[in-house]
This record gives sequence, structure tokens and C-alpha cells, in this order.
Amino acid sequence: MEPKRDLYQILHVSKDADVAMITAAYKIRQAQLESKPDIESVNELKLVNWAYVTLRDSVTRAQYDMKIQSTATQASPAISYYRDASELAHTGDGKGKYTLLLLLVFGLAAAYLYSNHSNTAKHLVNEGAAVNGLVNNQSKEIDIAKQAEEEQARANAAREQALRQNQDTQKLAAQQREFEAQSRRDAMVEIIRQNQQAQQEQMKKAQDRMIQFQEQQQANRSIAYFACYNAARNAAQEAACARMR
Repeated sequence: MEPKRDLYQILHVSKDADVAMITAAYKIRQAQLESKPDIESVNELKLVNWAYVTLRDSVTRAQYDMKIQSTATQASPAISYYRDASELAHTGDGKGKYTLLLLLVFGLAAAYLYSNHSNTAKHLVNEGAAVNGLVNNQSKEIDIAKQAEEEQARANAAREQALRQNQDTQKLAAQQREFEAQSRRDAMVEIIRQNQQAQQEQMKKAQDRMIQFQEQQQANRSIAYFACYNAARNAAQEAACARMR
């Protein structure tokens, strides 16, 4: 079985440690235990919180120090003081009377301190229960905060996924629009090319007809010229024959 520890041992500080040392040790122990989610660490954290609440206050610390200094053999110290005082009273010595007075004073003080032990213990138990309740509430608040954080993370993930899907949809729609626009441009270019080709073919046909027309005119002029020439030559011959007669 693990030996019983006092609050100083729980915080890992000496009994003459000041408040600053106690606070520093508490923060170290708290950080160490909060990083471990096991049940032993949770229970140890409750003890650490109780130790810190008790030792950081000078009044509760003094009461606790007196408590741990008392032992079972000192359960009723006033009895021994009264017994010693009774024995000294029979001596009749002046020094004994003075000692008797001191013993009576210390006996009354010891009896008063002993009477306060039970109240101090009850106070520490109640304070420990309050600390345990505080720790339990903190644990519940931590669980609620973690649950809220997880729900927020899930909501953020869902929003990010919806945003990505929306972005993908918009990107796909933009690509589709660009493809359709490019298709229309390509079709327009093809129509213009075909029109230009048709115009060029029509111009070539017109030029061919013009050349044929010019060639036909030239042939007609040649035929007319030769006909006229032959006619003129025949007429000249007839005139010469007539003169010869």
C-alpha cells in the first residue's frame, strides 16, 4: 500500500516553502497532470488542487501544520500538564509554583488547540469537498468545451467541403462556358473562311467568264476583219476585170 502523503509531498515542496514556491510547484504539477487523461491523474489533480488551496492561505496552512504535528499520544496533552502541575503543587517550592503556572497556561493552550483539531479537520474536509466539486465542474466544463470544439470543427469541415464543392461546380460551369464560347468562335471562323472561299471561287469564275468574253470578242473581230478584207479584195478584183473589158 502506498504510504500516506501530506499536502507538501503532494505538491513536491518542502514544509518551509513560501507562497511563491507553492504556486510555482502547483502550476508545474497541474500542467503535468492535465496532460494525462487517465483516472489516476484526474484523482491526483484533485489532491493537488486541495493541497494548493490549503497551503496558499496562511491561516489554513497554520492549522494544517498544527494538525500534522499532533500525534495519537498527544490526543489529550492537557492531562499530562495538569498531572505535572499537581505533583509540583505538593513541593511547596516557589520555583515549582512558577512552573505550575506555566504548565497551566500551556495546558489550557494545548486543550484549546486540541479542541480546534476536529473543527480544523472538518474545515479541511469541507474545503476538500469544495475543491473536488470545483474540479468536477471544471472537468465537466472541459468536456463541454471539447464537445463544442468538436462540433465546431465538424461544422467548419462541412462548410469547407460545401465551399469546395461550390467552387468545383463554379469552375466546371466556367470551363463549360469557355468551351461553348470557343466552339462559337471556331464556328464563326469556319463560316468566314467558307464565305471567303466561296467569294474567291465566284471571283475566279467571273474572271474566267470575262476572259472567255474577251477572247470571243477578239475572235469575232478577227472574223469580221477577214470577211471585210475578202469582200474588199473581191470587189477590187471585179473592178479590175471590168476595166479590162
